[in-house]
Amino acid sequence: FAGFCWKMVRTTETGGVKVIYNGVVGEDGSCNNTGTASQIGKSSFNSGYSSPADVGYMYDNVDSTIKKYIDDWYSDNMTNYTNILEDTIWCNDRSIFEKDDYNIYYGAFGRVIDLNQPSLECPSVDDKYTVSNEKGNRLLTYPVALLTADEVTLAGHGYSGYTSSGYLNIGQKFFLLSPNGYGSLNTSSKESIISILESNGNLFYSELYYGAVRPTVSLVPGITVSSGDGTVFNPYQIMVGD
Repeated sequence: FAGFCWKMVRTTETGGVKVIYNGVVGEDGSCNNTGTASQIGKSSFNSGYSSPADVGYMYDNVDSTIKKYIDDWYSDNMTNYTNILEDTIWCNDRSIFEKDDYNIYYGAFGRVIDLNQPSLECPSVDDKYTVSNEKGNRLLTYPVALLTADEVTLAGHGYSGYTSSGYLNIGQKFFLLSPNGYGSLNTSSKESIISILESNGNLFYSELYYGAVRPTVSLVPGITVSSGDGTVFNPYQIMVGD
């Protein structure tokens, strides 16, 4: 689709299909990509990391570093296909699971790491990123963002019991949209922490400094497959237009 390879992740509540970027199509028409070939590049999640605000996809109506990176890529490559992409919800859940004098733990940490109860619900409309869909905050420029820790867990990964051959694993750490916490991770100072999928397929957490970027979009309900059987060597071809 759109000259790129994608992996299907899940259906949305309206019957759309959310897919994650997985590289460019090979000369033989295959999508057998992994590693750096499965990402659009690398970026920091945000330029700052010393405030709880830095886990926001946006904060004070300012785009995060990674949102700018994704939007620039979309503007260069995907605007001709917006009409077949769904304005669904991307959840940057900043609800607080628990906090003390030293640390804040956000909702995704509680669900997928502490309780092992992933959910596709997004507690606050302020964290539901959409373009114009009134179910969300209508702050996105384009219908594109990142997967959440919950979606990755439901796709077969997790904080425990994971496998290096998991469906979304590419052998590279890549950023997710789910804030994990704010506090002390590997240093004595406090830092903002975001969820990632590690290079070995483990759902974990990381500082905001640097990681792979794999955008996600959602195909509209009723999209037509013109050919292919869904394998990496004969991927589905999405019909665009008439």
